[in-house]
Amino acid sequence: MRSHAHIRQQYTRLIHGKKLHHCKLVNAYDLTIAPILKGKSNCPTQFGRKPGIMSDPATGFLFASRVPEGNPSDPSYVLPLLDNVQKAIERVKTPQRPRVHSMAGDLGINDTALRQALHARGILTVGIPKTIEPITPNPSPEEVLDILNEAGLSRQRTPHQVHLACACGYSRPVVESHIASLLSRGAGQVRYKGHPGAVVQLGMTAMAHNGAVVVRIRQQRLSKRAQNFRRLLGSRHRKINEINNPKN
Repeated sequence: MRSHAHIRQQYTRLIHGKKLHHCKLVNAYDLTIAPILKGKSNCPTQFGRKPGIMSDPATGFLFASRVPEGNPSDPSYVLPLLDNVQKAIERVKTPQRPRVHSMAGDLGINDTALRQALHARGILTVGIPKTIEPITPNPSPEEVLDILNEAGLSRQRTPHQVHLACACGYSRPVVESHIASLLSRGAGQVRYKGHPGAVVQLGMTAMAHNGAVVVRIRQQRLSKRAQNFRRLLGSRHRKINEINNPKN
C-alpha cells in the first residue's frame, strides 16, 4: 500500500487539474522508470487491447470506438476513429447534424503531424496536452486568439468553442468515468480470442454503456459537469414523458 501512495497522490492532483511536482510516475515499485511511447507488449493491458473511444462531453454517449490490430502508436488510430464518428454522424437524419469542433485526449497522442491533420479538418486540438502541465480551464482573450491563430481556424471556430474545448480537455474524470463504466460491463478481460473477438466484446460493452446513458438522461440523473456542458452547448431538455395537450 505504501508503494502505491505516490501514484495515488499523482492521480489525485491530475484529475483536479493541478501540476505535478515531479515527472510522471509509471511504476509504483521503481520510481525511476520513465514512460514509453507505446503500450506494454507482453503484459496484461487495459481491456486486453488499446481501444480508441469518442464520446459526447455533455452526456458521455459513445459515438464510435476502434480496436486497432496489434499495438500501434496512439496517434496512428485517431483519424480512423474520427472516420467512424463521421459515419455515425451521417446516419443522423435531423436538419442540424452534430459536428466535431474539438478533440481532447491524453499526452500519448501529442503528435505534430496529427495536430496538422486535425486542424485541416477544422478541429481544435487544445484538449490534447503538449506537456504534463494542466490545461488552462479558463483561457484569457489573448490566449484564445493565440489558440485560433496557431491552428489557423480563426474564421472557422469561435472563442466560445475554444472555451468549451478547454473545459472538455482540462479535466480527466470524463475519460476515467468511461473506462470505469466499460470495466463494470465486462470489458476488463477479453474473453474472445483474436482481433474480431475484441471488437465484438468492446462493441457489446459500448452498447450497454450507451443504454445506461439513455436511461440516465430520461431520468434526468445528470452530473453537475454534464449539466454545465449542456448549458454551454445550448442543449434543451425535452420532456419525453409528458404529452402536451392541444390548446384548441
